[in-house]
Amino acid sequence: MFKNPFTKSGPKPTGTLPEVIAQESAKHLRISRFKASAIGLGILLSIGFTLSDKASEKIGPHIAIVSLSGAIETGSKETDGWMVSNLIVDAMKDNNVKAIVIEANSAGGSPTDAEHIYKTLMSYRLEDVSKPIYVTIRGMCASACYLIAAGADEIYAQNSSLVGSIGVRMDSWGYEGALSKLGIEKRVFHAGKHKTLLEPSKDVSSVERQFLQNNILDKLHQQFISSVKQGRGERLADNDDIFSGLIWTGEESVELGLIDGVKTPTELEAMIKDRHGVSKYIYHGRQKFKLSNLFSMDAESFTSSIAGSIYSELKNDVKNNANSYSFK
Repeated sequence: MFKNPFTKSGPKPTGTLPEVIAQESAKHLRISRFKASAIGLGILLSIGFTLSDKASEKIGPHIAIVSLSGAIETGSKETDGWMVSNLIVDAMKDNNVKAIVIEANSAGGSPTDAEHIYKTLMSYRLEDVSKPIYVTIRGMCASACYLIAAGADEIYAQNSSLVGSIGVRMDSWGYEGALSKLGIEKRVFHAGKHKTLLEPSKDVSSVERQFLQNNILDKLHQQFISSVKQGRGERLADNDDIFSGLIWTGEESVELGLIDGVKTPTELEAMIKDRHGVSKYIYHGRQKFKLSNLFSMDAESFTSSIAGSIYSELKNDVKNNANSYSFK
């Protein structure tokens, strides 16, 4: 008698139909769990090896790209002042990093986060062993973004990029008139004469307006101006409009000394290759996955780490193999 080739060898299940179904289900479930565990372990080991602290050694000499995209604010994954500063410090310490490129595309944001990154950049400008720091401006680098850029060695933008907006603003609503017409009264209880300074349901007195202008806006503006002058030095043109809050195209920015030249990311890449002999560009700052940290992570941190690492690897693979290079 011929044997059925599709019949599996081994003991046959016995018992009633429900018992047989239960036995078969348990067997397949064990196999599925084993396969899932094996696949999962393989993924973890692969990611752990690829994105461990030895990743930079595997890559070899390269240019570190630090992304600065979106509103600059505390808590942002790409623009938080403390996080970006740490990325810059790590890149400076990495012997395989030959230069740093900050890819800027932001309309501004928090002065404190910008100040943190700016001071980190300037601290390296004062060291003889510092690695060159370049900024490439994509669509826009304005306000707090430009404060950061001023801390770099050189800034480049495209003709159509928008640069500048060196000024300070504070926004507030005033709807006390609308409330009055509707017969609505907002009651605010406070201690301190000016504690309700920015309360939108009340008018701002002339004394309060003067305080905001003199003690907040003007002082922050002067800090901004001083930082830009320190960062750009004699490259800045003698033109008060630079600090008026106006915004400029790339071509105009060169004339004003706000940037060092008009270059596309591809042209900047060629210049950097000529200067440093390196053609690899790697995004730094995607959270590294370490097997040693696996058991100390919560679910959110674990997921974020894995997703960020995979995203970084895919981005780098595309960047290194594309026919025409783009910083982003």
